[in-house]
Amino acid sequence: MSDAKQSEDWKVFYERAWQLRLDFFRERIARGETDALRLCKLLEQHERYFAVTMDPERAYFAPQPYR
Repeated sequence: MSDAKQSEDWKVFYERAWQLRLDFFRERIARGETDALRLCKLLEQHERYFAVTMDPERAYFAPQPYR
């Protein structure tokens, strides 16, 4: 794998991962959450238990393995 290809793969991953996080925020806002700091803390708490994972079509939150 060349460096250029690897960089493109990471670019796609990060774009999808941040879109997933944006969707997370939008869902919480739609449910009535208005506090920006609380939204960030909710995402932080969520990502302790669910990791951003990606397959060829999409990114999604998958449960973290037990530590």
